[in-house]
Formats: sequence, C-alpha cells, structure tokens
Amino acid sequence: MGYEGLPSELVTGNDEIDDQHQKLLETVESILSELDTGENYEEVKRLLDFLVAYIDEHFEEEESVMLKNRYPEFAQHKSEHDLFKMRIRTLHMSRQVTNHNHDILVLTVKEAKRWIIQHVMKSDIKLARYLKGIK
Repeated sequence: MGYEGLPSELVTGNDEIDDQHQKLLETVESILSELDTGENYEEVKRLLDFLVAYIDEHFEEEESVMLKNRYPEFAQHKSEHDLFKMRIRTLHMSRQVTNHNHDILVLTVKEAKRWIIQHVMKSDIKLARYLKGIK
C-alpha cells in the first residue's frame, strides 16, 4: 500500500505503522461515505466490524514494538489506546446502525477520525522519533 496518501504531518517514517494508519483512515472515510449515502447500513456494519478488528491488530503491533524497544512512555501510550478501544467498541456493540441514529453515527465516526489523527500527530510521531533515535 505505501503511505503516499497520508498527509505529511501524519507520516511517522515507519512504513508498517504508516500503512496501518492509512488503512485506518481509509476505513473511517469509507464508513463516512456509506453513511453519507444513507443507503447501505449493512456495509456500515461490515466496515465497523473490520475497523474494530483492525484497531485491535494495529494497537497490539504498536504496543509490541514499544515493549520490545523499551519505550519509556509505553504506559501513557497504551492507556490512550485502551480508552479509544473502549469508545469504538461501545459504538460497535450498540449494533444500532439505522437511519434513526444516522446523525449520532456520523458524529461518532468523525470523532473517531479526529482522535486517530490527533493520536498519530501527538503520540505516534513521538514514538517514531524515539525508535529512530535508538537505531
């Protein structure tokens, strides 16, 4: 995939992490696009299923890298991951993806996108700098 599609401020310089961030943002954009049409809530559910699973996979890999490299801010970074996973799972578990809660879904998914971008810019860029410094 590559990370050519990521805005420069979101590029960590770690190809694997950047690829995963790009996939997360593409998935969020796909969800927003489906919600915009308001026609295929089954596809929204499928994309939410994928997003939750992919977030778990991404965070596990990132946390493994942090532990392996003895990242000094691991606990704080992991707590950010844990809080976000709790939020996204709450949305996912509701499974109430219908036209009746369309506006709430849009706001929630936009907030998830905002969180991902802010987390990458603040925490993941910091992690990437640390990893570059120890190599």
